[in-house]
Amino acid sequence: MLLQTSRQAAKLLFLRQGVRSWLGGSQAPRNALRSRCYSSAQGNPQGVDIEAQSPARARARNFLFAAIPASVVGVLWYGFRNPDETPLFVGTSPHQVPVSGETVVNWSATHSVQPKHFYQPENQDDVEAIIADCAANKRRLRVLGSGLSPNGVAFSDEGMMSMALLDGILWVGPESMQVRVEAGCRVQQVADYLKPYGLSLQNYASIREQQIGGYTQVSAHGTGATVPPVDEQVVAMKVVTPKGGILELNAQDDPELFKMARVGLGCLGVVTELTLQAVPAQKLREKAFVASVKEVAKNHTSWLRNNKHMRYMWLPYTNSVVVVQVNPDGPPAKPAAPQHK
Repeated sequence: MLLQTSRQAAKLLFLRQGVRSWLGGSQAPRNALRSRCYSSAQGNPQGVDIEAQSPARARARNFLFAAIPASVVGVLWYGFRNPDETPLFVGTSPHQVPVSGETVVNWSATHSVQPKHFYQPENQDDVEAIIADCAANKRRLRVLGSGLSPNGVAFSDEGMMSMALLDGILWVGPESMQVRVEAGCRVQQVADYLKPYGLSLQNYASIREQQIGGYTQVSAHGTGATVPPVDEQVVAMKVVTPKGGILELNAQDDPELFKMARVGLGCLGVVTELTLQAVPAQKLREKAFVASVKEVAKNHTSWLRNNKHMRYMWLPYTNSVVVVQVNPDGPPAKPAAPQHK
């Protein structure tokens, strides 16, 4: 009975271990199992330790003892010789952590890029943390507005930061006719917000989707010989810089630096807030007609002098030019706080 039980135990043990091909198909395991079974049947409870006496098992154990430490040393050596270009950055907000694989295309589809790091800050703290992290790790960063520039001035394959989520209007002063906005606020938002106050921006470009930050940093322009470009509407601004911290700039405290930063193209820091000088809103009347190139050349000077806004649109491969003249229609509105019902 004991011999039969020992044989059954040996059979189960053999099945559990399986037929190990790496032992070379030798009959040694089976003989060792039989030896262990007969020893147990003869009163030797110890039997023969098959696992300990297997040469293949010993070879595998010796290999692992040598391979594992060697692998650990190799990984550490590689890590020190090839450090990660993107150190772990633990932000206090998910908007401070960059994403990868984002494809950015400009408005006219003439430029596209897939930056290695793409940031989308939501507030001033996010911008400060991102700039500090990029400065500490010597990573370049370009600031993106609405991507309306046809030359891709804000595009980079290394790092880009969209200001689209910083789109708040902070305050409006009806008496001073000024409005303070975040850099990601769009031109149409500002125009709509100022309308109940009887105010408007002094000049507009042809596209209303522009962000105020990019709109002013590239010195966008509308039309009219006497109407200044849009950067001259800026009376104060807040700029986050890598080394100088947060700069509050205006024409009174530091006129030279303020003038440079006003059209900085994002090179002097990241503009997060701007105070704009608005004007009383006024209805305009537009007149459009077609003239020849010769007529335009003859009347150009007088048209510029006699019209507040004017633009030309030449029709390619023709002698025709569309002339658009825009002038005030009635007196300007009187600025006042909106009346809420």
